[in-house]
This record gives sequence, structure tokens and C-alpha cells, in this order.
Amino acid sequence: MHCIGHTPARWFVGANDKNRMLYDESTGGCRDGLTADGVNENQGAESAIACIAAFQQGNRIELILSDRHQQGTQQVGLMDGGRANRAVGRTVG
Repeated sequence: MHCIGHTPARWFVGANDKNRMLYDESTGGCRDGLTADGVNENQGAESAIACIAAFQQGNRIELILSDRHQQGTQQVGLMDGGRANRAVGRTVG
């Protein structure tokens, strides 16, 4: 499993009140949610869509963070000739 970091996708893989997996890695299905007794075993379309959306958002966040990490402190301050980067790293330009 990848792309979950601190995203809502964590809820589906056990970071929930019951510490239970809702996402089923073997089938790709997702259970409906939590009940007082544990996990609702229903795997409806709404659950699948919510899970897919959460994982997609996780992928998007992972890509953004990866791009920012690759850029590091090399970001160029466009408005002031690079001086704005002093807050996040060394000045470029």
C-alpha cells in the first residue's frame, strides 16, 4: 500500500476508531464503515467510490510533496528576484 501518508485514505487501512481495515487488498473492495461492534461487512458502491477518491487524493498529495522535495530550496522567488526563498532555504538567483 502506498500514498496514504496523513491523508483520509489512512482511515480505510486501519487508522480509525476500531483500528480495523475497511479496504480489502485481495479484492479491491471496501467495507461500508464502522459500527458499535466493529466493521460493517457491506461493500457497496458508495464505499468503493469513497475509498477510491481517498486513495486518489493520497496519490495527488504524494506527487505534490515529491515535487516540492525535488525542488527543495531551489525554488525561485518570481516577485522579488529570489529573496522570498530565505524563509524556506537559500536564495536562488
